[in-house]
Amino acid sequence: MKMKNRIAQCICIIGIISTVYNEEREWDSFVLTLTWPVTMCKFCNLVDKKCVVPAKMWEIHGLWPGYSNGDCAPRGCSISHPFKESEIMVLLDRLNKYWPNQLPDRPQYDFWKHEWEAHGRCATIVEETGTELKYFNKTLDLRLINDVGSMLSSAGISPGKSYELTTVERAVKRRTGGQPLVFCGNTENTTWISGKNHLYE
Repeated sequence: MKMKNRIAQCICIIGIISTVYNEEREWDSFVLTLTWPVTMCKFCNLVDKKCVVPAKMWEIHGLWPGYSNGDCAPRGCSISHPFKESEIMVLLDRLNKYWPNQLPDRPQYDFWKHEWEAHGRCATIVEETGTELKYFNKTLDLRLINDVGSMLSSAGISPGKSYELTTVERAVKRRTGGQPLVFCGNTENTTWISGKNHLYE
């Protein structure tokens, strides 16, 4: 059975894997995860949360240390300090544009704090992401380098139309050189699109 995916109606965390040298071998790669905000809101609104779409462009979900063999990544490392808003104030404009808080009922820094405590602190054993500021700055830089919207549009893929999953994967792989991780969710129990598989996390 062929699976069609509606870009306009998907949270699509496309994971772009980059291998890194880490002599402690706690992990060996990063996964840059990006979401399509329209569907993020559709999923959030299904559980009675307010959600806003700041712009219809691919947004950062996070930068996750992981394993190139597909094993689960480390989470919640305590090898660095807790989240401090003051350390990323210099990045605030870029964070609000590319890594926005879509849930206005939550504090502005809530999602960034979660990503730092769940994933960022694990990344501090690598020089490029060795501090809170470096972690968030590197993630923003990687988002600009890996512009999924541009990758898809140059392949003729646009929001609101259906495409084969392999077509989406090929468009990203053509520009990154690596196989993207595209996670799908089934919305058969929801009312907004019945019985379809969609790009998810």
